[in-house]
Amino acid sequence: MSIPECFAKAVNAGTDIVADSNDIENLKAAYENGWISERRINEANVKLLTEMFETYRKQAAKQLVN
Repeated sequence: MSIPECFAKAVNAGTDIVADSNDIENLKAAYENGWISERRINEANVKLLTEMFETYRKQAAKQLVN
């Protein structure tokens, strides 16, 4: 199985980020080969960004209280 296929398998199985990887080329290849849909990539991005902003919001609120 190629690296783009591995990316696709992981993302389609529910993984929202491939840890320690900024490997956009293999993600792009998986998309271009039709192994990952744009919809699934968007779902993963929304989940990740929501979590990042929620974590930041909680940390900022905690600092304001202290």
